[in-house]
Amino acid sequence: MDGDEFERRLAVHRACRAVLEGRRTAVYRLFDVEGVLLYVGVSVDPRKRFHGHRYGNGRSKPKEWWPQVASTRIEWFDSRSRAELAESFAVVTERPRHNKAKSGEAAARWFRHRWLEERLGGGPRPEPDAGTDAWRAWVESTAVIRGHEVPFGLWWSPHRPCGWLMAERAETARKHGRTLPEHAAWPLRAGELTRLTRHRHGHCERCRAPYPCAVVRAAAARFADDPQYVLLWDRPATS
Repeated sequence: MDGDEFERRLAVHRACRAVLEGRRTAVYRLFDVEGVLLYVGVSVDPRKRFHGHRYGNGRSKPKEWWPQVASTRIEWFDSRSRAELAESFAVVTERPRHNKAKSGEAAARWFRHRWLEERLGGGPRPEPDAGTDAWRAWVESTAVIRGHEVPFGLWWSPHRPCGWLMAERAETARKHGRTLPEHAAWPLRAGELTRLTRHRHGHCERCRAPYPCAVVRAAAARFADDPQYVLLWDRPATS
């Protein structure tokens, strides 16, 4: 996949996201007979999603835990992004038994930092087409914690770089007249390897202290009156 193909796919992805963003979306919770939370998900059609969990579909097999489901709870949101944020918050704080995505301490660190960014910035991070003024205002309002995150966005796993890194390398490949596969195959650069090491150990990029560092803690404390603060920032670590 060369740089032009990468940009084409990115444009298609953004167009699909724009369509989904305007649709009313649900966050659903599935419980067993004792009220234990089994799973949290997001969908524009929960009943269809339940059918997929039970019988499977073209992309996934039936969930082995589905027979344990005894009750459901559905909460609706006006946009996809708000629903996904609520889903992430539920997975991080309520710890459903069978969620794999967005679970674990690395995902919790990422979500807490995103939560703090939104509080400091007064809302979600602007999209690339939102305009220079909107982006500049966001950058200025969140400057206090910039660089104090764990680089979860760069690495999904110790060996598989995510889209952010691939986008950076696609641009570099175009400048050097190489294809993206050729450039992506280069050995890890020193900076990337350093970020990877810090990610695996959960350390702030700038302070090199365990996340959340003192700077992030101080910024988060401004919102101690928020009902979600205790659930996110005073929670015990998970594996």
